[in-house]
Amino acid sequence: MAIFEKKLRGIANTIKDDFIKKYVLEYFLEKIAELTPHSNQNNKRFYSKKTKSLESTKKYFKESQSLTGVELKEFSLLYLVINKLDLLQANIHLIENIKLFTEFNKKIFEKIVEKLKSGSQITIQDLNLDIQLTEKINKFAPIKHILKNQSEDDQKIIELLEDISRDLMNYDLEFRIQELESKFSVDMSESTFNELKELKKKQNLN
Repeated sequence: MAIFEKKLRGIANTIKDDFIKKYVLEYFLEKIAELTPHSNQNNKRFYSKKTKSLESTKKYFKESQSLTGVELKEFSLLYLVINKLDLLQANIHLIENIKLFTEFNKKIFEKIVEKLKSGSQITIQDLNLDIQLTEKINKFAPIKHILKNQSEDDQKIIELLEDISRDLMNYDLEFRIQELESKFSVDMSESTFNELKELKKKQNLN
């Protein structure tokens, strides 16, 4: 089991995003804890459970590999908003200008923000979210592990939201910088260069 844990840590360390790395690793460590025997090892029922849990962990890892870092970050944002509707409705200014990148997640987020802006008390049921999407968010949002321990601390939740917002802003800056670098390599214009310089300055500030 120690060897298995060591291998998982090695895999997690290949993830560049520290935020995602931390919570993906925590998910796997929780699964390892579930595999730890609490009864006689000769008990066949334990081996059946162990095999099933291991296959479930492998399936989760395989599915999570197909998701990009920005998708996982968006899932964390959506998970936080869905589970803290009252708090976010009272602090709508914290989320109304956040930019998402994945088309489907973007539409869902805009729908949620619009409903929160209505002023009416909103429940998860009122959002009419696709069940499969909700399941995916609940399954893959890295933030769920820390939110579970901070669910009653509004200030901590706002800090988490600000972290996610800042990370998404940095994704946006990186994307725009790459576009401008490509453009500058073609037109070599001073205006493009100045715009690129300003974006890099913002990136350094974040």
